[in-house]
Formats: sequence, structure tokens, C-alpha cells
Amino acid sequence: MLPKIRKAIPAWVKILSSGLCLAAVFLLCLEIMVIYGQEEERLPGWISYLVNLLFYGVILIWIARLIYIFIYLFQQDVKNRVLADLAATYLSTIIVFSSGYYLISSLADYRHYVNEYHHYQTLPKHFQDIEYPYNTRGFVGINHSMFMGVSELVDDIEVKYGQPASASQKWQAVHNLEDVFLPQYNSEKRSLYFLECFYFSVVTVTTLGYGDITPNFWFVKIAASIQSLLGVAIVAVGFGLIVNRIRQKEQIDCQERQ
Repeated sequence: MLPKIRKAIPAWVKILSSGLCLAAVFLLCLEIMVIYGQEEERLPGWISYLVNLLFYGVILIWIARLIYIFIYLFQQDVKNRVLADLAATYLSTIIVFSSGYYLISSLADYRHYVNEYHHYQTLPKHFQDIEYPYNTRGFVGINHSMFMGVSELVDDIEVKYGQPASASQKWQAVHNLEDVFLPQYNSEKRSLYFLECFYFSVVTVTTLGYGDITPNFWFVKIAASIQSLLGVAIVAVGFGLIVNRIRQKEQIDCQERQ
């Protein structure tokens, strides 16, 4: 019974559903990381390694799945469905990688804001004008984040009207806290942050490369490189199969005329 049901399901539905399942794994890992991070001051190193291992494991599974799809598309009996299968492959690739960026860059953002908080917390008063010198967020150019950092603590008129918070303002804000740990999870920014990751995924897979959002974390850089290569491969295979189908049709028409 089960094999009959599997045969009845179109290939593009299987391709798209497998991509959605892999994306759901990424989102589940992120929720676990967020819940654990709210209970402890710092995420232990083994959670970071586990998330990174899972990330690359899922990416490798997805690459193996794409290779299988490419082999499947070259079979003669599926040429009539090639456009739907390719479209599902392209869309699911965007979804999988956008969820991966969402996971890894959120983890990087969390680490960044933790280190920034401890920088200002341990900075002596006579050095309060020293800015946190590192930018270890997952992306450069993304305006939103799922976590509230030190900058969100500064309540100043100039800051509200577009002026960046100074190092001394951040230092004062951190030392005015009473047993409040940063970064705090900001669920309201979750959808906006995912949309920006989705946008970066679309720009990467189509190899547009606008440059308004760039990866800042080496895990994200490797993932973006893999995605851009996969995007080129999918388009190349698609054009090749379509041109081959047109040539075969022309040959058949030519033989019928003769």
C-alpha cells in the first residue's frame, strides 16, 4: 500500500516536502538553542559544536539529495515533468539555505552580543570610551536581530533619532543594570530576521550578489559558496534538459515529415 502511495505522489511534491523538512530541523535547533540560552548565562561550547555539526550534516544530506534529483531528471521517462521538478528543487534549495543562515547567524549573533556585554561589564570606568572592537555577527548589513544587545539599553534622544550609541553610553547602560543578563530574546524581530535571511538566500542562489548583505561568519561563507554553486548547477541542468527536449522534438518532427 505504501509503495503505491509513494508512486502516486508527484516528484516535485517529494522534492519540496524534503526541503521543508530539512528547514524545520534548522528551526527546531534554533528554538532549542534560544530556550537553553535564556536559562543559562552562556551557551556551552558543546551546543555550538552540535548545532554546527547538525548544520553541515543536513547540508550534506541536501547535496546528496540534489545529486539524486539530477540523476533522476536525466531519465527519459521524466522529461515531461522536468520543469516542475526543477522549480521545486530551486525553491526548496532557497528554503533550506535560508533556514540554515537563520540558524547559524542567530547563533553567531548571540555569541557576539554576549561578548559585547562582557566587554562593557568588565571595562574600567576610566576606559569607558573604548568601543567593543569586534563585529562577529553572522551577517553584515542585516538591520534586525533576534536578540537585544547593549545598544538597545541606551535610552537617549539622540540615539532615538538616528545617532549611534557611544561607547560611554553603552558602558553606563550596562552598569546601570541590576542582575539583567544580555542578550535577551526578541521574538518580535524573528519574522523580519528570517525574511532578510530568505532575501540573502535568493540573492545568493541566483548569483546576483548585490552586496548589501554579506556573510561575516566563516560557516555562513562556506554555506553561501555551496549554495551559489548549487544554484548555477540547477540552472545549467535545467537549460540542458530543456534544450535537449526541444532538439528531440525537432528530430521527431523531421522524421515524421520524411
